[in-house]
Amino acid sequence: DVQPLEAYLGETCKIIDLIVDQAPEGLEVLKGSS
Repeated sequence: DVQPLEAYLGETCKIIDLIVDQAPEGLEVLKGSS
């Protein structure tokens, strides 16, 4: 069984939601480091 992504991310899900909500056109996730 695989748990839902929100359950796996836990509290991090709230932070991701805050970041994504500020980007009306969405986000692009790129491989690598900054």
